[in-house]
Amino acid sequence: MQSNAPPWRHALFVCIDAGLCGLLICRPRWLYIPVLLIAIQGVLSHGMHAWLLWSHQKHIDWLSVLVLLYMPPLVWIALLNARDRIGDQ
Repeated sequence: MQSNAPPWRHALFVCIDAGLCGLLICRPRWLYIPVLLIAIQGVLSHGMHAWLLWSHQKHIDWLSVLVLLYMPPLVWIALLNARDRIGDQ
């Protein structure tokens, strides 16, 4: 099962991911908000894709598995960052 997403959508997520990377380096207290949004989008998108691929073709999409495993720790780290930043005030 190949992605039917247009090239502009992939380019958009490259820009979003680059912006998120910059935020992860700067670590603002509100970092958890964009991280949570991108995690929800990623889990819904990759989770649905992985499930459909498995249910129709019995094939594992390892990229989606990696995204699904990566997102919860990323959200947790962003929440810990927010908590630590509150303590810095």
